[in-house]
Amino acid sequence: MSNLKSSLFMVIAMAAFSLEDMFIKSASGSVPVGQILTLFGLGGMLGFIVMTINRGQAVFHPKILSRPVLIRAVFEVIGRLFLPWQLYIPLYLAPLQFYKRHH
Repeated sequence: MSNLKSSLFMVIAMAAFSLEDMFIKSASGSVPVGQILTLFGLGGMLGFIVMTINRGQAVFHPKILSRPVLIRAVFEVIGRLFLPWQLYIPLYLAPLQFYKRHH
């Protein structure tokens, strides 16, 4: 029965993703995509906060400020800052760029 229940949840998740995609594509005709994604993200965050509070759990776990989590957050930000550079330089040319600067 566990496989059947898991399969059902997967189908529901796929249907929800399709609906979300449909709403994003229909809204992108009149609203900037960045604004749409921000609003959808905030809506999802609000939904999870409400579910967490309804279960009587803490919204922010105390370990969120632990050293490993903060280190990961710093590296996530660094990765996002260098993403445009990664998109415009093909991966096979990256070693050549490094070689030219150091020789």
